[in-house]
Amino acid sequence: MHKQEFLEILGTQLSVLPTEDRNERLCFYSELIDDRIEDGLSEEDATLAVGDPRVIAAQILFDMRMEAGQSDSRGASAIPDGGKPRLGAWGMILLVLGAPVWFSLLAAAVSVAVSLYAALWSVVASLWAVFGSFAVAAPVSVLCGIGISVFESPLTGLALGGAALVLAGLTVFLYFGCLAATKGTVQLTKLLFRLTKRAFPIGGEHRA
Repeated sequence: MHKQEFLEILGTQLSVLPTEDRNERLCFYSELIDDRIEDGLSEEDATLAVGDPRVIAAQILFDMRMEAGQSDSRGASAIPDGGKPRLGAWGMILLVLGAPVWFSLLAAAVSVAVSLYAALWSVVASLWAVFGSFAVAAPVSVLCGIGISVFESPLTGLALGGAALVLAGLTVFLYFGCLAATKGTVQLTKLLFRLTKRAFPIGGEHRA
């Protein structure tokens, strides 16, 4: 099943929802399929990994009915806009009273994430710096070796030329290593970003 077919079936099954709420869920599952494709799956395998759109829609509607029923049984106001819960008065009070705790935890989590990103990219930057120094040192060593061979000692110049060849080989090796490290860090950064986004969902996305 292709992505477009998956979304069409899911949209049809969720047609009872308000347009805004239905579009939120379609957008979420569209991004979820795109994430699987970025991880290396084909479009068909990505939709298969996400699941059957009919089963997903049934689960969404069932969860919304359960949430609405629980809200009514507790004497809370009806849940509007397709099942998005709202904080009551006690929820707001607890949120304000707990602000020192949850704000500190959030700040610590952000600091850890930023530090991790900085550490990953500092390693990549260091590798490219080493590559740059080797790339400059190799031709300079060749020129110095030629000059020493002509004007001073041929043996010393020959040794310097051999060192230049070693540097050139290491430069090529480092170039491919830096490329691989950069690509791997980009993929890891995307993965961490997706995990962070899923851990702190915005807009009340539903996950099957």
